[in-house]
Amino acid sequence: PVAFWDDMAHADDLLNGAEPVFDYVTQFLAGVADSAGDTDLAQATRDLVKARTAGDSWGLPLTRLRGEIKSRLTDRIAI
Repeated sequence: PVAFWDDMAHADDLLNGAEPVFDYVTQFLAGVADSAGDTDLAQATRDLVKARTAGDSWGLPLTRLRGEIKSRLTDRIAI
């Protein structure tokens, strides 16, 4: 649980940096989601990858992924 929270904080930092590193962070989050059995996080990550790969607008998938991360960070803080 602590490591998962740390991973979410790291991903949040990467996505909100001056130059987000989307390829790295989506691979990182896919692995974290798989290890944690977090299907919602995994789906949000896949949706962002799919939109970017297809050349589609990826603002909405990115917003959803950020929301999933923030939700997990907030849940940890609430505990």
